[in-house]
Amino acid sequence: MLPRRGLFKHPLRRSLPPQAIASYQRAIELNPDYSWLHKHLGDILAERGQLNDASLCYRRALQLQPRIF
Repeated sequence: MLPRRGLFKHPLRRSLPPQAIASYQRAIELNPDYSWLHKHLGDILAERGQLNDASLCYRRALQLQPRIF
């Protein structure tokens, strides 16, 4: 079962350990067509200043679901 939209949103997301990013990446490997995983990973990466990686995540999310934003 996939997580519901917004489940991973949390005000302390910036302080998530690197394992959290790895968990999102693994979830994407398992569910590559689930747009919200890409979007939320992009949010985390953007907040950490990893803008190039975040941009790739956002682009993939938009490919999968054009009205995601």
